[in-house]
Amino acid sequence: MDWYSITFSDRDEPKQKIQDVFLKYFTTSGAQEGMGVFAMQVQRLNATTFYFTPAAAAIAKLFGAVNCEPPSSDGIKLLFGPDTCWDLFPDKA
Repeated sequence: MDWYSITFSDRDEPKQKIQDVFLKYFTTSGAQEGMGVFAMQVQRLNATTFYFTPAAAAIAKLFGAVNCEPPSSDGIKLLFGPDTCWDLFPDKA
């Protein structure tokens, strides 16, 4: 199953817009298990990379996110979605 990511400069960070769209999809899909959005700050670029779980692919595509490898759980935080999204990271025990 594919993960998606997109990076925005911190100046243009669309966190509120992502949240609004996520909440709409999440509630209309019946709070689908595994649907989540993670974020990681990229200090050297003054940017934030948003990672969309496979269950959030439709949302990712709305923002122009591209296919990516599953991210590492190091330094990443869950922005939107249930805590069970952490189960998608085998290295997070």
